[in-house]
Amino acid sequence: PSRVQSEVIPNLLNKENVIVKSQTGSGKTASFAIPICESIDINDNNVQALIVAPTRELATQIYNNAKLFVKYNENIKIGIMIEIPSSAIMAEEFAKEGDFFSIGTNDLIQYTIAVERGNEKVANLYTHFNPAVIRLIKSAIDGAHKNGILCGMCGEAAGEIKFIPLLIGLGLNEFSMNANKILKARKL
Repeated sequence: PSRVQSEVIPNLLNKENVIVKSQTGSGKTASFAIPICESIDINDNNVQALIVAPTRELATQIYNNAKLFVKYNENIKIGIMIEIPSSAIMAEEFAKEGDFFSIGTNDLIQYTIAVERGNEKVANLYTHFNPAVIRLIKSAIDGAHKNGILCGMCGEAAGEIKFIPLLIGLGLNEFSMNANKILKARKL
């Protein structure tokens, strides 16, 4: 095992937080965090990992290293988070590099309309109904569909009852929402 594997795996097995910083080979540094696990059994086929990396190549390199010590599903899909306006604008090109999109509305809205939802002084201006936000969501969905991949959404907007019909009309494939919103959303 590599130095990183030798240091990370024992910490994971001891249920400790692990933050890893790794050189990408292109001179850039990637960081990813693995939260405290309730338990981890490397012989359990249900163990999952989230690999966050700045490039598909680095994600693949991390994935290939992980295969050396963990049973894995060979058909793992690689998704792309659409959380900033530039990703939504470039969605058609980015879709060629992933198996699906997930639009992260909380950050997309904040970065599009420059309003921090947690700031009480401006939170009333934070809205997913902003035309620029809707246009970016449509751009991401269209970019995904033009390349034959699915586009889902996570974040508060995905569970907003008044927003869901618009998202369906825009072609959104999947919704990820808080459990307390599901029943009302299913009634639509």
